[in-house]
Amino acid sequence: MTAWSPTPASSPTRGSWRRRPERGPLNLLDAVILVAIVAAAIGGYRLGFLARSLSWIGLALAVFVAIRFVPDLMTALAGASPRGRLFAVLAFVFGLGLLGQALGLAVGTLVQQHIPGGEVLHRGDQAGGATVGVFGVLVLVWLLVPALTSAPGWPAREARGSTIVSTIDDVAPEPPASLRELGRMVAEAPYPEVFGPDGGPRPPGEVPTTFLAPEVDARVRASVVRVEGQACDQIQKGSGFVAAPGIVVTNAHVVAGERDTTVLDAEGGDHRATVVRFDPRRDLAVLRVPGLDAPPLAHGDTDVGALAVVYGYSRGGPLSLSPARIAERIVARGSDIYRTSETRRDVFVLAADLEPGDSGSALVDEQGTVVGVAFAIDPAFAGTAYALTDAELSAVLASVARDSVDTGYCLIG
Repeated sequence: MTAWSPTPASSPTRGSWRRRPERGPLNLLDAVILVAIVAAAIGGYRLGFLARSLSWIGLALAVFVAIRFVPDLMTALAGASPRGRLFAVLAFVFGLGLLGQALGLAVGTLVQQHIPGGEVLHRGDQAGGATVGVFGVLVLVWLLVPALTSAPGWPAREARGSTIVSTIDDVAPEPPASLRELGRMVAEAPYPEVFGPDGGPRPPGEVPTTFLAPEVDARVRASVVRVEGQACDQIQKGSGFVAAPGIVVTNAHVVAGERDTTVLDAEGGDHRATVVRFDPRRDLAVLRVPGLDAPPLAHGDTDVGALAVVYGYSRGGPLSLSPARIAERIVARGSDIYRTSETRRDVFVLAADLEPGDSGSALVDEQGTVVGVAFAIDPAFAGTAYALTDAELSAVLASVARDSVDTGYCLIG
């Protein structure tokens, strides 16, 4: 059972991919792309228009099929490192893609042999093949942008610093949603294990569908925030809530490794935040946010069986509400956010459908009281999530530094 990753903003959606350095000289990725373009042009010239076109069509169809199986592959690789998952997914997609390209090329070559010759037609066929080859490489780069910019470490740095990738991103439409999702899945990092090798409790059952009363909902909405910051060459995003005047609570893995953190309030205003408590064992962090006028939410305990709602910014998008039922309360034996030491947490088992980006969300009961902090999902069972209880939250809020504290190292890369 793993916690969510902060949703990276380096996938190429408008407004997030724009956060990149100014274009400079060609980098290593540009050089690789240029070599691929030249090779594709030469290969296309030799093969001809029809053979090269059918080879690219075969590649595209095979990649489309491969992407349909990527979620299953990601589930199988849940325990692998982000970089390991990146290369495994790319190897899988490219392997099937090359097979499809080979089949398309074979068909194209066979068909081309039955087309009548002629010097003019032959030259035109060669020129068309070279053009299709170059175009195919550029399309391939465009499709790979989500995975490249969401990858840990140097792949993201090279992609954001690439003049060719930046130019393609400027003039081309956004890649298909399935490929943007691929980038997000590849980037998700393995955060703290809620339970050790013995596993966790049984699935909590059916997810409820009830929400809070309108007046309670309006009060809670005004006090939940989005938390953003940069670490590991990516923009990390999570959720949080106002726990005291000018004080925001989120998960430690949301701000791990960050030196500058920003809180966005319900009105869209952004505020610079200082991390004044960082607890990697509990996976909680406390931020001091000067100028944040949102009213604090009360926090307290609740009973097993109670209904609640999780208020968070799923996948870095707009505020979303997820009904939840507290199915069980347990002391979970797992690891800290770095998976380096064992820890125990007082945890609620939730029947709730939560997603990446909901990290640090407030679990709010029917009276508008925060009764927990969402921090993890169970990848093995849909509709199963976990929240830290008020006992964990109160312990963290009881000891807050006056000045900034170290946020450790980032979790990706």
